[in-house]
Amino acid sequence: VNYVQKFVDTVEVKDEDMLSNKVNTKWLQRMVAERLQKHGHDLEYAALFGQKKLTTDTSGRNVAATEGAIQTALRGWTGDLSGSLNAVTLEKEFSRVFSYGGTTKIAFCGRDAKPAIRNLFENRIQVQDVETVNLKFSYIDMNGGRLFLVDHPFLDLASGYSGYACIIDPSTFTVCYPSGVTLENGAKFDGKT
Repeated sequence: VNYVQKFVDTVEVKDEDMLSNKVNTKWLQRMVAERLQKHGHDLEYAALFGQKKLTTDTSGRNVAATEGAIQTALRGWTGDLSGSLNAVTLEKEFSRVFSYGGTTKIAFCGRDAKPAIRNLFENRIQVQDVETVNLKFSYIDMNGGRLFLVDHPFLDLASGYSGYACIIDPSTFTVCYPSGVTLENGAKFDGKT
């Protein structure tokens, strides 16, 4: 069981800013766009790297953090291809994820992982009489399923995951809409509205 993490971002306009010429429609739209970008970044970061925990804040309310895909994978199935990366071991390890769930999977690849995988197949392509070759490498079909390979900017040297690929089954993700009471007037709301 995973926890549902609440993400809240606000745009604050101070009274002194409201009285100045600084605040106008374009300024407000830019601030909202910046917050939305940060909000999306935070959601994606938690979905990938989140650490599952339940704590309380200073007022005694429960605060939950969701477990991300990498932590979930570390509790379950992981495969290590670091010492023997070849087409056979790649297919053997990657095909294991197709034994459950949907037939479409997404591999979020670190900066070094996708080029290493691509390199396994580039030397098999014969290009003697071809002037142009498009080596766009975006998916692998195997074991009755399709594995999409996506470069992920968070899986870089700074994160320590540049040589990793984290495989996700999108059919297992569910959007959770909160319900509760509004902060302003205490009215009840359904998060889907």
